[in-house]
Amino acid sequence: MPSNVEMVFGKAGTAQFSTFSCSDLTWAALLELGSLFGWTPAGTTPGESARLDRFESNYRPYDWANCKRVSEDDAEALADALELAIHAIRQREPDEETIMDARGNNRARLVRLPTELIADFISFLRNGEFLFARDDLALAH
Repeated sequence: MPSNVEMVFGKAGTAQFSTFSCSDLTWAALLELGSLFGWTPAGTTPGESARLDRFESNYRPYDWANCKRVSEDDAEALADALELAIHAIRQREPDEETIMDARGNNRARLVRLPTELIADFISFLRNGEFLFARDDLALAH
């Protein structure tokens, strides 16, 4: 069943607080696109309130009771890779179905994400370290 992934930076009620939310399919596509353009995932760490019995440092979201943290360096590296991806997407021909990946000699299937959404995610990533989880409230709607 599809769900949303919610990301938060900072503490609620502060000027630095920021959120970003997308579908789990978009989350996976953003991570895949970053990987195609040179992002090497550093892995996640448990959020302060995480109650995981056995933690997996992957990017699969769980509920907020078991949220995960992306480090500042990892967020920055993902943002850098997605910047390269936006450039490649904008350089392709309008009818072209593929884009050059970071290696420059392989063709990567074009991930159909609006560049505005990618740019918004990059802006969020530039905040630094953040927590993410599956948004249980979005499932109720």
